[in-house]
Amino acid sequence: MATLLTLTLAGSGCASAFRQSVGGDPEQVYTRTYLTDVNTAWQGVLESLHSQPIDITNRESGYIQTRWIDNTEQRNFTDSFGGADYLLKAQYRFKINVSKSFYKGEPSAKVTVQKEQLVQIDVLEGWQRRESDSIEENTLLYRIGRIIYMRMKLAKIEEDKMKKELRESGLNPEGTPNANTPQSPSDNSGSPPPAPPTDSQPAPQSSAPSNEVSE
Repeated sequence: MATLLTLTLAGSGCASAFRQSVGGDPEQVYTRTYLTDVNTAWQGVLESLHSQPIDITNRESGYIQTRWIDNTEQRNFTDSFGGADYLLKAQYRFKINVSKSFYKGEPSAKVTVQKEQLVQIDVLEGWQRRESDSIEENTLLYRIGRIIYMRMKLAKIEEDKMKKELRESGLNPEGTPNANTPQSPSDNSGSPPPAPPTDSQPAPQSSAPSNEVSE
């Protein structure tokens, strides 16, 4: 478990970026593999997108798509340093896939992030695709990794806590009595305990105390 946590936190495993052509326009796709189960990765992705409006979520296919988000002001600010044209409008959205994978023989979860960026310079020209600078994609993947790490760490703490409570109560992790736990002696004869002595009835004699097993 410690190895898994360390690799997940450090972003180790497999990280890659590649381009694919869709309709003649190049789109950058960034992928990272996390050493965790798919459900934890899925919840990590949803939590990392808590501040962004979600348009599509499909748990079975592992697909998430955000709505178009306006970033006109941000693009005009960053592009101004490179002498780019002033943008009339700019918007982007994320497309994310979560799927089962393997890393060095270990079960893992692969998360793929793609950012679609559209800009509009002139009303007559309409929307145009722009290549991403990869900052937001890598930031999102890093955030997902941190969330996965924290979830795995909390789960490990809860697991250790439960095991400790079971050991202290004399049970093994499966919830059954521990064979090494001493059992308190008891009278298995099923007969009721002797009545207390009274003035008219003498106390019965017993060869051993009632809470101990006779030899």
